[in-house]
Amino acid sequence: MKIAPVRRLMLAFLALAASAFLCRHELATALITRGDEFLTNGRPQNALVFYSRALLLDPKCEVAADRSAFVGLEIHSSRSLRDAANVADRFLLVAPTNSALLLDRALIANTRHEYTIAYRDFSVLASSMHDERFWRLAGRAAHPALISKPKTPEPQDIRL
Repeated sequence: MKIAPVRRLMLAFLALAASAFLCRHELATALITRGDEFLTNGRPQNALVFYSRALLLDPKCEVAADRSAFVGLEIHSSRSLRDAANVADRFLLVAPTNSALLLDRALIANTRHEYTIAYRDFSVLASSMHDERFWRLAGRAAHPALISKPKTPEPQDIRL
């Protein structure tokens, strides 16, 4: 029995797709490891690509989400901060008590001058972990939002 080359190609592609689906967690871990290599070599943009690929394969991978958010914070561009916040938000919808991503989102929000979000996340961390340091961070995050601009004095009539 002879199998046509197109059928062989389709069968091989189907086998690869099935193995990728069944081993998605292991593949995601390998992509995270590769991203870590780029990060240690000082190439965070390349690391972010691998972390994003790992999240595509395994959207529930906490490590990939945490590293992606952290590297986005480290790159410190407006686009990377926005993307990092989106990654953290998506993951926290599934696991709202994840302390690593809550911390990442709070730091990102603080960097983006979204002080109310930073205060909320630091407060949740402080109460869930019973750690006073997070209350201090929450206070520091809320401080710029609480400071109002100084009022300029109104000019007074000066009569001679």
